[in-house]
Amino acid sequence: MLPLVGGLIFVAFVTVALVADIAMLQMAHRSAASRADRLAEAGAAMIDEVQLREQGMVVLDPVAAEMRVREAVAIEGLDLHAVGIDASPARACVEVSHVVHPVALRAMTNEPIDVRVTACAEPAIG
Repeated sequence: MLPLVGGLIFVAFVTVALVADIAMLQMAHRSAASRADRLAEAGAAMIDEVQLREQGMVVLDPVAAEMRVREAVAIEGLDLHAVGIDASPARACVEVSHVVHPVALRAMTNEPIDVRVTACAEPAIG
């Protein structure tokens, strides 16, 4: 009877540890997704004013968008190497990487888990 209770307690601890690691990964994903959304929106706000005035077209200024995303990364205190920026006249895309060091999953893999999230935003008026 005692080995059975000990085994059940061990299984319960392992289950709780795995649930905690999964919750930590979900939290890292939500945080990275929120940051990626904010950075993409910041880049998409950089409309090419010359195109807008001359042709009435709402397009993105890719150079200004990339500079704005880099400024926002610095303001948020992120490592620039953890952020990928892809700006074109149609949209601004940002990929945010967040490294997570799980505790219980370390028994299966000794490597940290890299959570990557990509968000894109298009320029618009109004």
